Amino acid sequence: MAQKNIQPLGALTRLTYLQLVCPALVDLSPISKLTGLLRLAIGARRMTTLAPLAALGGVTNLEVSSASAADVRVLSTLTALRRLRLDCPMASDFQMLASLLHLSRLLCRVGHCGPDVGPVLQPLTGLRELKLIRPQQTDVASLAGMTGLLDLALRMPPLTDISALPPSLTKLDIKAATQLTDLGVLRALTRLVTLRLTGCTRLADLGPLRRHSSLTALKLTGCAELADVSPLRRQTALADLDLAGCAKVQDLRPLQGLPVYGKELPGHGKAGFAWANNDGAHITRALLVSVWRLGWLKSARYGGSKKLAS
Repeated sequence: MAQKNIQPLGALTRLTYLQLVCPALVDLSPISKLTGLLRLAIGARRMTTLAPLAALGGVTNLEVSSASAADVRVLSTLTALRRLRLDCPMASDFQMLASLLHLSRLLCRVGHCGPDVGPVLQPLTGLRELKLIRPQQTDVASLAGMTGLLDLALRMPPLTDISALPPSLTKLDIKAATQLTDLGVLRALTRLVTLRLTGCTRLADLGPLRRHSSLTALKLTGCAELADVSPLRRQTALADLDLAGCAKVQDLRPLQGLPVYGKELPGHGKAGFAWANNDGAHITRALLVSVWRLGWLKSARYGGSKKLAS
């Protein structure tokens, strides 16, 4: 919807679900009449106030994306919320999150001026899924007491300490942790079944993963220093593996016999092998041989390499 005026929506009082993607929208006031709404998604980059949402106390699922709204405190009145996706990078006060005690799923993007929201979330004992996007460092130790948390995704600059994460986690997704070198800090996360580490450019040792025998999915995209995948040979539950962008991985023989049904190995392609040589690395004969011996291989594609190294 490209209209600035959404007055006609005020007559649709029986609506329970509304999705508004209106880049030009500024005034949300007609929405205040839709008191029967249960699900609401708003994308309006020019919208400066969320005040009309105060009338929607029955909403359980809310998505708000605005590049201009700086005050999100009104959301504290929406105590029925179960799921919240909040993308308002201009906001600087997120204390209202502490009052949303029924939240089970939260995605929160914090701008450059925003605070560390971790401590604010401590009262949310029912939170099961959390994704934080923040340009500055976050103190993940503040999440340690959230013992009901199952799924955690962190999108932020270099994390220096993730040892205090809640042991209840079954899924962990970390991006751009360029200071992460020792996976031993995850030793307490014995329930992990899915681990995604994207752009952890200094990570080279997978040895500590031996103790995580329940892993079924492992994503190590862009872990440029990783060369040895032999610690994965005992991951007998592993069903999905992604080593895209791990150009130093040249020997895949340790992966023989793993029950992986979906693999992406230094490139892209389910149950196949693709190499996009955009970093100057050579495809070696040893690598080709080790790929050939993988019994699950269905296809192979090689591109961008001008010569085969011995």
